[in-house]
Amino acid sequence: MAFAKGARMNGATIAEGVNVTEFRTANLRGTGTSKVLGVTTEDGTQIDADYVVLCGGQWSRQMAKTAKINVPLHSCEHFYVTTNTLPGVHPGLPVYRDNDSFTYFREWGTGLLVGGFEPEAKPIWTEGVPPNFEFNLLPDDYDHFMQIWDGAAHRIPCLEEAEINTFVNGPESFTTDNQYILGEAPECRGFFVAAGFNSAGIANAAGAGSTLAEWITEGAPSSDVWGVDIRRFGGFHRSPMFLRDRVKEVLGMHYAMPWPRKELESARGLRRSPLYPAHAEKGAVFGQRYGWERVNYFMPPDHPATDPTIPETHTVDQPPHWLPFVQEEHRHTRSKVSLFDVTSFAKLMVQGPDAEVVMQRLCSADVSEIGKCVYTGMLNEHGGYETDVTVTKLEHEKFIIISPTAQATRDADWIRRNIRTPATPTPTTTTLEREGEFEFATVTDITSSLVVLAVMGPQSRELLERVTLAPLDNGQFPFGTSQEIDVGPVAVRAARVTYVGELGWELYCPVECAPLLYETLHAAASGELTTKGPTVEEPTDPEEEPSGNEPLVPIDLRDCGYYAIDSLRCEKGYRAYGHELSSVDTPLEAGLAFQCDWSKDFNGKAALLEQKSNGVKSRVVTLSTEEEALPLWGAEPVYRDGVLVGNVTSANYSHSNGGQIALCTVEHEDVATKGFVAKGTYTIEVGATMVPAKGSLRPAFDPKGRRVAGDYEDQLQK
Repeated sequence: MAFAKGARMNGATIAEGVNVTEFRTANLRGTGTSKVLGVTTEDGTQIDADYVVLCGGQWSRQMAKTAKINVPLHSCEHFYVTTNTLPGVHPGLPVYRDNDSFTYFREWGTGLLVGGFEPEAKPIWTEGVPPNFEFNLLPDDYDHFMQIWDGAAHRIPCLEEAEINTFVNGPESFTTDNQYILGEAPECRGFFVAAGFNSAGIANAAGAGSTLAEWITEGAPSSDVWGVDIRRFGGFHRSPMFLRDRVKEVLGMHYAMPWPRKELESARGLRRSPLYPAHAEKGAVFGQRYGWERVNYFMPPDHPATDPTIPETHTVDQPPHWLPFVQEEHRHTRSKVSLFDVTSFAKLMVQGPDAEVVMQRLCSADVSEIGKCVYTGMLNEHGGYETDVTVTKLEHEKFIIISPTAQATRDADWIRRNIRTPATPTPTTTTLEREGEFEFATVTDITSSLVVLAVMGPQSRELLERVTLAPLDNGQFPFGTSQEIDVGPVAVRAARVTYVGELGWELYCPVECAPLLYETLHAAASGELTTKGPTVEEPTDPEEEPSGNEPLVPIDLRDCGYYAIDSLRCEKGYRAYGHELSSVDTPLEAGLAFQCDWSKDFNGKAALLEQKSNGVKSRVVTLSTEEEALPLWGAEPVYRDGVLVGNVTSANYSHSNGGQIALCTVEHEDVATKGFVAKGTYTIEVGATMVPAKGSLRPAFDPKGRRVAGDYEDQLQK
């Protein structure tokens, strides 16, 4: 009420009990998006507006759908009861939470209010929330509530004899990841959403409201809110069936222990690589990212953990059960050759007469050379990362962008918003014509059309040379370039890049060709297949038969997963969006100034030049520790000479060097001073244990990048 009073005092009009029947929008021709024009109410009144904020609670999904906007919410039944008078209850009692039983308690007069977030909830209204239900309740369900009540009674035994005065069953809506939804919808300019808060609404109201107001008035929030950004969802999230199955598990996440790397079990299998069956047959343990089933690691078929009757165990203070499997994959990649299915990469195509103009402005690096793979940032006006991507100019007016898996929607939206398409909205039009200077360029998400196999390791070139006629040497296929080649019978685009710090190529092929490409690589490794057929030698003895080459020596090619990718990239100090990089982190702070081509104009350049002049106050630092018994998971506090300077952003075991590696953003006035990082004494706070570490601005493994160049003369060179 206080917020409402303040709004009225500042000129706002609040109309209660009025249904909005239509969001009026107009197509922004040539952009793939629309622009909000206002709303129409049930009495036919049209209200023009440059901005509309949908705060429709659990009705938000179906309301947004009328404007072709995806707001993935689903309602669940939510229960609590109040009791009669209980001994010892007084107004000063705190709110209790018992995460083990998924229950909470609070004083309610002279009794208690008892509720919970049960691990298996009851979804409701998959077809849509009924209208006019805002002050109604659902029927009692004592049988379902007993899983909460039994746990509560175990914690507070007097509840066993308590009398229940009131039973409340009211619906609340949940998202697929238990975080609320905030921000401007990628489908429609000026259309903002704030929904999915459920029981966290009161606690988050002020911050969410302030952030949303800033988003509207300034064009972007000043803090990193990627965790609640509406653009973290894709079109596949809109399925009501998918939402129903997922929120059944999500409701219990409020109180469930957030174990490191814990995977959700519901609504799985939605997006699969065509190689999923082959991976599963080899013992793959899958995780889910942005709907994709991705291999975390492979487990030996005879290992006890593969027994479905044995419950999965989680720990934080001892090495995880999967560590030996990942260690083998990691070391195999460093010493031989590994095959990673990284099909889940987001892939965007930008093309059109002005594609290069757009890309050169959005990318901090120069991306104008055909066939060159460029690792670059796309920055906001403050110099912070909106995303970090690999861009390849395929031909004139055509670029492919490879983005982190979960950023397909965000990155496509960022590019579309920055293509100059001025338009003048009018309330009576359904299509907005662009006026004045504008750019012709389109953005298309082609993620699902291509499979990506990464062949990585010292023997990657030897393996590929068996099945391609294309030269793969450093001179004719240098690092950071892309070429169309044939791998056996499959035409692919090969990109010589790496995220594991080894010689290797990423192979892109159409989805329907993926099984054959996979089989070809493994056949080549076994020595059964080679593109270069046998050369026939003439016998010196007339009685001898002509003979071909000696059989090929098998190459030990191994399928590996994303857990190994993460440990490999941590050793190399490779940054990851959402960890070392965010909308408030700059290339200068991340140690990625090489991404910036200062000879051209690009978004955020002015801010970076100012920061460069003033000096950076934070840097991404590599911390190395010999500790192995106590694992690092991320977010641990980091101290330099006893003073808190930051938190761990990424951490993993260093299977090449021993110990563990942590990346950390160190904040200090003197962090840019030469020698400052190396001279400090670092400790990482893991629970109640202070773990000593050494700091460096260089990678912990192969700091000169010799292995990426294919130089393996000294296998132990670090």
